[in-house]
Amino acid sequence: MFLVLKLEKPCIIETITFGKYEKTHVCNLKKFKIYGGLSDEHMIELLESGLKNDHVPESFPLKNEIDGNHFPCRYLKIVPIQAWGPSFNFSIWYVELQGISEWDVVKPCMNWYNTYREREAIRLCLKHFRQRQYIEAYEELQKKTKIALEHPILTELHDMLVKHGDFNSCENLVWRACEEGLFDQYISQQDYRPQWTPIEPIVRAGDLVTDNRPGMRGGHQMCMDILSETLYLFGGWDGNHDLADLWAYHSPSKQWTCISKNAEEESDFYMYDIGSGKWTLITEDTYAMGGPKLIFDHQMVMDVEGQTIFVFGGRVLMSTNEGGERGNEPVFSGLYAYHVPTNTWKKVMDDCAELRSRIGHSMLFHTRKRVLYIFAGQRSKEYLNDFFTYNVDTGQIEIIADGTRKDSQGGIVSCPPFLSHSTTITYYHPILKDFIKSAVPAAGFTQRATLDPDRDEIHVLSGLSKDKDRRDHVKNSFWVYDINKSKWSCIYRNENSGQQYWTKMQYVEPVPRFAHQLVYDHIRKFQLLASTLFKGNEADEDMIDETFAHMSKHYQSRTELFDQLVSFFPDNMTQPKGNLVDLIPLC
Repeated sequence: MFLVLKLEKPCIIETITFGKYEKTHVCNLKKFKIYGGLSDEHMIELLESGLKNDHVPESFPLKNEIDGNHFPCRYLKIVPIQAWGPSFNFSIWYVELQGISEWDVVKPCMNWYNTYREREAIRLCLKHFRQRQYIEAYEELQKKTKIALEHPILTELHDMLVKHGDFNSCENLVWRACEEGLFDQYISQQDYRPQWTPIEPIVRAGDLVTDNRPGMRGGHQMCMDILSETLYLFGGWDGNHDLADLWAYHSPSKQWTCISKNAEEESDFYMYDIGSGKWTLITEDTYAMGGPKLIFDHQMVMDVEGQTIFVFGGRVLMSTNEGGERGNEPVFSGLYAYHVPTNTWKKVMDDCAELRSRIGHSMLFHTRKRVLYIFAGQRSKEYLNDFFTYNVDTGQIEIIADGTRKDSQGGIVSCPPFLSHSTTITYYHPILKDFIKSAVPAAGFTQRATLDPDRDEIHVLSGLSKDKDRRDHVKNSFWVYDINKSKWSCIYRNENSGQQYWTKMQYVEPVPRFAHQLVYDHIRKFQLLASTLFKGNEADEDMIDETFAHMSKHYQSRTELFDQLVSFFPDNMTQPKGNLVDLIPLC
C-alpha cells in the first residue's frame, strides 16, 4: 500500500510536512519511506524516517541533490511501513510539499539531470561490456563518448588484476591506496568491534607493586601528552583519604613514575611544567580574581588556539558561617573562562535555566567547531540526560537533546547578554537532526568521555546509572556519538554485575566502575588504522593466496574479485553500483 502524489510539473522538492490528528492515534505513521522521480515507474529513495505519536506537525528535508546538483521530481510516493498501533491501518492526515517550482530555475536542473542520466546509462553499458569481456565494444564506446567509467586508479587495478592477473602489483596498489586514505570512507561506515587490551606495567626487580604504581582511587584527573605518549594522573579519593599525588605513565615502556608524593599544600590554581618538573602558583584564590569559588566535581577543558581554559559546573563548597544563598539547597558554579596569557578570569554565564550547572557531568571541546559539548551529570537528586553545545566564540547554545520524553518544538530563544556578547539558544527538532530512535546512553553520573575532532566522534564509557544506590546498576557500556549524523551507537555492553564473574574477567575487560577517567590517544586512536584493512593472520593470507591462484584461471572470477575490491573505495571513484541486466523487467 502506498500513496502517489503527482505534481502539475517537475519541481525541486525540498521538504515534506505531515499534519496529524488532534491527539495521539494508533494509525499515525511510525515508520515510512518516500520515493521520487520524473515518472511513477522509475523513482529513487528520498527519505526514510518516522513520525512521533502526537498532534504536532513534522517537517523533513528530502534528498534533492546528486553530485551537488539539484534534480527535479514530478511524482512522489509515500510508502507506510509501520503504524503506532500493532495491526492497524495507516492514516496520512495531511501532506504539504515545499520547494522550487519556477521553471527558470527548474529547467537547467532538468537539463543537467537528463545529461546525468545519459552519462550514467553509458557508464552502465561500459561496465557491462567490460564484465562480459566485450572489449572491442567497451573501447569503441569509451572512445566515442569520452566518458570515464571510474577513477584511473581503479582502471589500473582492473588491468593488473583482471587482464593480466598480476597479483603482486595489485597488492602494492592496494597498499598505496591504503596509505593515501582511500579506504577512510569505507571504514567510517563500518560498525565498531570492541576489543579490550589490558595494560600490565612492568615491575622492576626489587620494586614493591604498591610503590611502583598509583593505588586504587576515584574522582581523580587524567590527561595525555600525545607527543611523549605519557599519561598524567593526579589526586582522587581512595575510600579513606583525599589524595594529592601526581603520577606519569609512559606508554611505550609501560612504566609508572611518581612525580610528586603529596601536593596537598598546593593551593587552588597551579600549573605544572612537564619540561622542568616544577609547580607554579597561579593564584591562591580564583574567586578573588573573578573566577569560580571553591568547587568540586566540576569539569575543565582547554582551548589551545584561544589559550583559554573553560570551567563549568561543580558544587560550591560553602563555609559554615557563609550560610549559602539557598538555605540547605546546594549551590552550583556556572561557566568560567581563564585566559592564560593575561592571567585573567571572567564569568561567562551563571547557573541558570539556559545553562543548568551540575556535577559528575562530561564536557569536551571541539577544536575545529569551537564548541563545548556538555551532557549528563547530577543536580541535587536529579540525574540529567540532556545534551547540548556552547559556542565559545558566539555564545550560542544548541540543544541537541533536552533529556525529556516530550520533544520540544523548534525555535530560537534569546537570553540577556553576558559580558561582551549575548547568548542564543537554538532548539532543533530531533527527527530533523536524524537522531537515533532506539538507543541512547541512560541518564548517568560520573561517566567519562573523549572527543576526536578529526573523526567528529564522541566516546563515552558509562558510569553510575540514575539508581546510584544500587551497586548492580554500575554496568559496563561504551558508546560512540557521530556528530555529523547526530547518532549514538552502543558498541560494547556487558550486563553482568556479579562479583564472581568480574573476579574472573577483570584481566580480560574492565570491571564496571564510576568516577574513573578516560583519555584518548589521538595518534593511535581507538579504532584500527586503515592499513589493517586487508591484514590477517598467516592462515588467512595463505587462503587468500590460494584464492588468487584459483581465480587467476578465469577472467570472470577475477572480475568478481575486482568488483568486491571496488566496494572498499569511495563512491565517487567507482563504477556504477547497478547492473545493466537488472533494468530488464520480468515479463
